[in-house]
Amino acid sequence: MSNLLRLMREDRRNREDLMVCALEAIVAVNDDPEHQHRVKVIIPTIDEEHVHDVWVRRLCLFTGAQGYGDFHPPERGNEVVLFGRLGQKHNLFYLSVFNEDFVVPADFRSPTVRGIRTDGDYKQIVELDYYLRAGRARFETDASMEFIAPAGVFFNGRKA
Repeated sequence: MSNLLRLMREDRRNREDLMVCALEAIVAVNDDPEHQHRVKVIIPTIDEEHVHDVWVRRLCLFTGAQGYGDFHPPERGNEVVLFGRLGQKHNLFYLSVFNEDFVVPADFRSPTVRGIRTDGDYKQIVELDYYLRAGRARFETDASMEFIAPAGVFFNGRKA
């Protein structure tokens, strides 16, 4: 906290160093050798062909202890927005964005509908209790459903 307060109180000559700027980029490399979902990008406003040789870190929805958090890496060719920490050009973070060509799928167009659609497997791993509440719940699958519950399956408090 003291470092932040000192930074805010300093009479800096170049206040623009502290400005947060957003810059559009395209994901060129998403195969992070350290498995942190970092990417390398092309910044079209600088050079449409050059892949910047800096790993850009992802801003996450949430993080937790080691191995916990959200994991949504962007595909190659996806658009992201870059942010520099305190304006630094070599300490970058990214957020995924929809570009102007993106059309929201029909089943998500209502402003009252929220959801996630993924083109691959999707996992939710919860180490303790998982609570799902809805006015109504519907589970639909094109294949089979498998329940692994060593203590049993219960409906309305009764073992099935």
